[in-house]
Order: sequence, then structure tokens, then C-alpha cells
Amino acid sequence: MSKMSNPETTVYQGKDYTKIIFKPDFSKFGIQNLTSEMVSLFKKRVYDLAGILKCSVFLNEELINVHSFHQYVKMYLKNP
Repeated sequence: MSKMSNPETTVYQGKDYTKIIFKPDFSKFGIQNLTSEMVSLFKKRVYDLAGILKCSVFLNEELINVHSFHQYVKMYLKNP
């Protein structure tokens, strides 16, 4: 996190989109892999974004079927 490099970009002629690739530096944080708790937290954050953004959100190539904040909130209510 203390060193930064230029982003890698490629020419693309299709529909506009943004793709984020997460590559953790395990040695920097003194771990060997992501725990299931870490993965769950990252997944929750993706669902959080899907509930507030006005675009399609994918996680590992799978569409997150949450398209509004109202729908997002209903996921957490016991009696929707």
C-alpha cells in the first residue's frame, strides 16, 4: 500500500463498464490466504454497492440480483 504503480488499461470497443480485480498482498498483511470471514465481508460490500448503484453489479462473473435500495433493505428484513 505504500508503493503505487500505474493502472493497466486496454483498448475496448464494447459497452462501457468498470471492472475491479482484487489481488491481495498476503505477505504485506502477514497472512497466507483469505479467511471465510474476510470473503463474507467482501461479498457483503459488493451487495451493499449493488443496493445503491444504478448499474448492474457482478461478483465472480455472477449478476447480483439487487437493483434498488428498497430491494437491498428487504434482504435484511425478517418479514418483507
